Amino acid sequence: PAEGRVRVLISGRAIPAYTKIVRDDLWNSARGTWAYSDLDASLAESAGVLVDARDIIGRVMAHAKAPGYAFTESDFLPEGTRPGLAGGVPAGKRALRIEVDKVQ
Repeated sequence: PAEGRVRVLISGRAIPAYTKIVRDDLWNSARGTWAYSDLDASLAESAGVLVDARDIIGRVMAHAKAPGYAFTESDFLPEGTRPGLAGGVPAGKRALRIEVDKVQ
């Protein structure tokens, strides 16, 4: 990147909520390289954009993310959260899955 700019990883594809981030989520298959964008370093810092893959891979998404967007800490559930619907259940609470067609 040019001086004063930083290369940040972005979502290479749509990522559903409660998904554990893997390398393929950050890969641009068309270019055959990481999906990234060059941002002004001060803007990236003030926005809290994560720039290191180690801060992103293995984390669980708190909400869905479209392709082409950078990651911030608010995109993720707390570290250690399990992926899947169980990740969206707050601590101390329980979830029950009910088939919609059985509810009147």
